[in-house]
Amino acid sequence: MSRKLKALTLTLAGILALLIAAPWVVPLGAFIPSVEARASESLGQPVKLAALRLSLLPPQVTAIQVTSPLAEVGRITVRPSLLHLFSHTRVLDEVRLERVRVRAEFFRRMAARPASAGPSGVRVRRIVLSDVALRFERTTLTSLDGLITLASDGTVKEIRVQHQGERLRIAATPIAGGFELAIDARRWTAPAGPPILFDRIKATAQLTAKGISTSALSASLYGGRLAGPVAVTWRPAWSIAGELALEGIEVQPLARLLSSNAALSGRLQAKPRFAVHARDSSALIASLKLQSSFQVEEGVLQQIDLEAATRNPLSRNAARRGSTRFERLTGHLEIDREGYHFSGLEVESGLLAAAGEISVSRDQQLDGRIDAQLKGTGPLLAVPLRVGGTLRDPSVRPTTTAVAGAVAGSVLFPGIGTAVGLKAGQLTDRLFGRKRSPDPTRSAPDPEPVPPPGRAAK
Repeated sequence: MSRKLKALTLTLAGILALLIAAPWVVPLGAFIPSVEARASESLGQPVKLAALRLSLLPPQVTAIQVTSPLAEVGRITVRPSLLHLFSHTRVLDEVRLERVRVRAEFFRRMAARPASAGPSGVRVRRIVLSDVALRFERTTLTSLDGLITLASDGTVKEIRVQHQGERLRIAATPIAGGFELAIDARRWTAPAGPPILFDRIKATAQLTAKGISTSALSASLYGGRLAGPVAVTWRPAWSIAGELALEGIEVQPLARLLSSNAALSGRLQAKPRFAVHARDSSALIASLKLQSSFQVEEGVLQQIDLEAATRNPLSRNAARRGSTRFERLTGHLEIDREGYHFSGLEVESGLLAAAGEISVSRDQQLDGRIDAQLKGTGPLLAVPLRVGGTLRDPSVRPTTTAVAGAVAGSVLFPGIGTAVGLKAGQLTDRLFGRKRSPDPTRSAPDPEPVPPPGRAAK
């Protein structure tokens, strides 16, 4: 190797070593107080940095462990445009934020701050968000990634958000007063509430500063489909309203998400209307009001054998630990702060016909009544059954008046006396039996209609 080539090699090696060592050679620690002061003034809350680093390959500045009372960022990397390095307006090709942890209060405070006056002298082309977690009062939305593309005047051109890898993708484009959202999800699990697994979601929605609404929501889940309009608002208060159509959804896996003691299977068809109003998001579930007629086909009711209870009206345990297979179960469901209320229930199976009403409290206590009859026995033999116990251990027994009437009838009129006594007990129960209170705090009024797209904020 010639002396000139050797000298050139050593020079290049020295330059490369200098570039690599630059983050430790350039004393950026002296700039931390001024950077913290500017960031604190911009956000309206104190900001602290653990370290600042400069890299020349590629040229970028990195802030390590940036913290404030409502937000934390593990790493912020700023990559300037070399073509605009000495121009009047500084251009940043990319600002990347990694391991972001933000509380919902941060966005509320930022929205309330006045806009900065005049140009900042800095233009950002895109902002990349990686590993973002949004912390709400009672839940945390994790595994978020995003890309914000900005125009030359600083306005947003497009926002893309991903959740759980690419299982949920949202593309937002600006419209008058907000954003138009295109939502696409595959094998996505809802991050809040019951972990419902959606096979597919396709929707378009309108987002404003006060809420979000969609009239084009379509989803497939648990072998069936749902569709309909939904509107969510958060200013001035939280509310959710919707009208959905459910078709062919398997009840059992969905019900198990709500309770481990769910004992109903079959395919569900329903048209629920629901409304939720609360001052903050933490109170939404408690204030849910829902009404819906429903129909379940080709199902099984576990842990209750209505046919055995009807065949043995004097037995108090005939229905325990059995099951009731049915062709069709119809009724009306109402959900309020006290629990789930099923009324107008009608069960149709091969040999059995039953009707009644049942309530399930928030602590899974059962309370209700069912009149069950074996087909072909005529109108006399309809056994009034009292439903009690819990979802885990339900109890279905003939009512006290029915048992007393059946015993008395058997003694007085051997042969048909049991049926006559049961009928008398049934009439007594209907005349004097306890009925659900019409207290307006328990009954759910018709939910408010869902606003059309673009009017969720009104």
